[in-house]
Amino acid sequence: MNPYNNNYINHQPDFVYTPVNPPQHIEDDSKKTLNIYISKFKTAFYGSLLFIIFSLPISYKILDMIAKVISGNIEIISEEYEDPQPLGRIIMGAIVGIILFIL
Repeated sequence: MNPYNNNYINHQPDFVYTPVNPPQHIEDDSKKTLNIYISKFKTAFYGSLLFIIFSLPISYKILDMIAKVISGNIEIISEEYEDPQPLGRIIMGAIVGIILFIL
């Protein structure tokens, strides 16, 4: 048949049916669980490493020097006992939390 014939009736719809695609890749539960535990292990490792580094007395002394530059009357570390003040612990905890959030 000639497609240019006006008497030719095409019984094909104007659109093409495309079936719903199944998911391309379905992860099984063991891979999901493994990824969750790997993520938890990384977070625990980074947290413990940051705790070890930031709980050293020298890190509180560095934080105290930075606080003295910003404001002269902030006490981060006790000069008498070489022990961090509660404000110093709160600031250091906030720093560790921010770094963990970024990682």
